[in-house]
Amino acid sequence: SNSNSNSNSSGEIVVDVKEDIEEDEEAEKERLYNSRQDVTLDRAALKACAGISSRDIFYISTEEGVGKAPYFIARDVKKRSVVLSIRGTLSIADCVTDAMYKPTELDINLLGKDIAKKKFSGSQLHCHKGIAVVSDFIFNDLNRHRILDQVILGKEGTAEGDSIPLEVLAECRGWRLVLTGHSLGGATASVVALFLREKFPTLKVVAIEPPGGLLGAELAKETEKFCTSSVHGLDAITRLSGPTLLKLRSEVINALVRCKLSKFQLIRKLTTSRTALVESDVFNEDDTNATLPSEATSLLQSFNAFSERQILSDPNMAAPLYPPGELLYLRKVKRPRKEPASSSGNRRHLTKTVRRLNYEIWKIEAKDLMDRGFLVGPSFFIDHFPDTVAAVLGDLAASFGEADDEKEEEEDARLLDDWKTRRSEFAKRMSLPKSDSKQNVASDLDHLVDDFASS
Repeated sequence: SNSNSNSNSSGEIVVDVKEDIEEDEEAEKERLYNSRQDVTLDRAALKACAGISSRDIFYISTEEGVGKAPYFIARDVKKRSVVLSIRGTLSIADCVTDAMYKPTELDINLLGKDIAKKKFSGSQLHCHKGIAVVSDFIFNDLNRHRILDQVILGKEGTAEGDSIPLEVLAECRGWRLVLTGHSLGGATASVVALFLREKFPTLKVVAIEPPGGLLGAELAKETEKFCTSSVHGLDAITRLSGPTLLKLRSEVINALVRCKLSKFQLIRKLTTSRTALVESDVFNEDDTNATLPSEATSLLQSFNAFSERQILSDPNMAAPLYPPGELLYLRKVKRPRKEPASSSGNRRHLTKTVRRLNYEIWKIEAKDLMDRGFLVGPSFFIDHFPDTVAAVLGDLAASFGEADDEKEEEEDARLLDDWKTRRSEFAKRMSLPKSDSKQNVASDLDHLVDDFASS
């Protein structure tokens, strides 16, 4: 510190102390930015989980309820992207939103000129009603604060964007918009992207485990242009829709009427049998009325009649809806396939090992996924949990990165070997024959240079 001593009229000594505090430039910017923000636990948690700083966060909405979802806008400096991330199902209100399955028609005027030209109507514009309501909420909020316009397009913002440093705004101008979310959040991101795509034509959506019953077939096909979705293992939510629930119910009733064991007999066999049960131990060989008991036949006929009446009274419950985007199916396999990555039509796959499990990564069609319906198994719900999926996707991404690193190392080694070979050849050529004639030496050098240049 520097100190200067002066005497005033009363003889008192005044000491002015000046302290020089050296701080890292980024840390100082962070402190100044925090001083202008309402730092909450939500913001602190977001920074800790995402590994970003306050300067990277542009907006946080914590408003939630039926038909609403929290979301935030931040920047990914490494990818030069502005990210809009939407929270998935967490609260009871979110569960109510999920249950609002009845299809509703999206406003074609919000979907851009490309879709308007195709003149979609009716079921072609169908969308899960609850997710449509959440998408409208977020889209209206984006139009209110206009932070995406301010950050990416360089347009005038609102008071909520005043805290974003000018140098950050200048740096992010022209960056790509990426929308993402898990489950309810991923589905909402894909619908909001349909609303924003005309303004941000290069946008990208990464939907992690979105629900299967989201969009009509035509709109789901449109999202393949900008959206990629994951389907992990037996995840029930990615296969969930009205038709798949009806199919599961029908399969349960059929299994019930075909079962030839009482509940007590079935439990006893499951708990005491030393051998694994096979289908013939539990079910009749076929489900024709001729081989079924009269009570089972009557039950099946009553159920079929009820199911037909129910669908006739409310056709929307059987309306087919599909997940958004191109689908990557992360299929668990017990052992790695010996054959290399292959392709068959539109279905392509490769094999990766993650957490002692081998995964085949398939590109599949939405219609194939939904027509197959639920795959009931031990990980029926666990495969949907965000922490499970995040761990698998993270490890898969890292394994691809390791493969890229190995390829780069192999390429570097090949170039080094090639350079060593050429250097050795050049050294051999430089071993000129001994000659007393300077003219011969010059001639040999000329030939050497010509040969090396031609090589």
